Amino acid sequence: MTGMTFEMMNLIKQDTGKGIVRFIDSAFPQQDYIRNNGISLQIWENPVHVVKEMKAKGKSDLIDITQIGSKVHRRSDLVHVKVVRALALIDEGESDWKLEVFGLNDPVATEISTT
Repeated sequence: MTGMTFEMMNLIKQDTGKGIVRFIDSAFPQQDYIRNNGISLQIWENPVHVVKEMKAKGKSDLIDITQIGSKVHRRSDLVHVKVVRALALIDEGESDWKLEVFGLNDPVATEISTT
């Protein structure tokens, strides 16, 4: 699922790549994906700005967020998190940013240092 930046109100819809619907195979014992994947509806990759270190423009996507921890959330849950790391990738010549986070209410989060 992803937010549609070009549609009114950034609706959350099934993600597609090159016109093909994207699915993630089940890998978790609870028959669900092993991580909570999400997006920030207010932060996106700018298709006009060139990231100097990457020599690439943004792909006009919302920033991807992957929550690692012990809780599985429902779709569209609002979860307060702390960032563990940011990953800068290049995908088909465009910058593609990922944030890895822990939920603030997750018991595992107190064991993780972000300094």
